[in-house]
Amino acid sequence: MKIPFTVTRITGITNEMVADAQSSREVMPLLKSFVGSLPILAHNASFDSRFFYAEMRRNGISAPNEFFCSMLVARRILPELSSYKLGELCNYYGIRNEHAHRALSDVLATQEIFEKMCDKIKAQSGRHEVGVNLIQEISRAPKGRVQSLLSPEVSML
Repeated sequence: MKIPFTVTRITGITNEMVADAQSSREVMPLLKSFVGSLPILAHNASFDSRFFYAEMRRNGISAPNEFFCSMLVARRILPELSSYKLGELCNYYGIRNEHAHRALSDVLATQEIFEKMCDKIKAQSGRHEVGVNLIQEISRAPKGRVQSLLSPEVSML
C-alpha cells in the first residue's frame, strides 16, 4: 500500500524507504512475541491500538493486550497545558525528541514523559509506586475527580 503524501510530509517516510520492508505477516508475530500479553503504553493510544488490533486480527494472532495512553494521563494530571501533543509535552518536560514522528524516537520520548508523569503522581500522592490500576483510574476519571485520586489520604487506603 502506498504511503499518502500527508504521512510522508509528517514522518519523512517515503514509499522508497519501505519498498523492501517485511510484510505485516512477517512482522506481527515478531511484535506479538516481543510484547506477549503485557500492557502497551502509547501516546494517543486510541490511534495506535486500532492499527495494532486490526493487523493482529488480519494475521490471525490473538492480542488481548491492554493499551495505556500517556496523552490521557497528561490531560488529567497537567490540566494547565493547552495542548497534549507529544511535541508539546516534550517541550514542557525539556525532553529532546530528535526524530519526531519516527517510531523509536517517539517511543523513547513517550517513555520519558510517562516516567516524569509517574514521578509527579508519586510526589503528589505520597506513593512509592504507580501501578497499572492507578493509571487506569486516572485515565478514565472525570477531570474533577483526579485530584482526589492523587491525594495522600486515598493512596494510603
